[in-house]
Amino acid sequence: MSVEEPVREEPGHEAPVPEERPRASGRSIRRWVARSASANLLSRGIAVLVAFVMTPYILGHLGPSTYGLWVLAGAIVGYAGLLDLGVAGALTKYVAEHRERDEWSETNALIATSLRLYALMTMACTIGLAILTVFMNTPPGNR
Repeated sequence: MSVEEPVREEPGHEAPVPEERPRASGRSIRRWVARSASANLLSRGIAVLVAFVMTPYILGHLGPSTYGLWVLAGAIVGYAGLLDLGVAGALTKYVAEHRERDEWSETNALIATSLRLYALMTMACTIGLAILTVFMNTPPGNR
């Protein structure tokens, strides 16, 4: 089994010539991975630090009942990330492939389809949360 290489046709040649692509060295890839991993770790650390510092402030201003709803809303938003269902990764892959082949109409159709899918999932979640709020027992002073 062989992998086909991208080709470009040269004028005056009957056979296509394989397109040469620059290759990254192992050292530059390791440096890029280390830098990306460090940035990811730093951003997560900052998020934890901000949450740790802001929790007493938010709790003091909202009160225990409303803070509980705040935490519940945060948990729901966190779980909503699971509703991605791999769309973002697939979108990245296929947009890159279509752009490489200059297939702009397919790229636009793919992006439009993913936006429609996200809009439908958002509407379903919004309706579900609206129904859920009917059954929540929030004290009148905290509404």
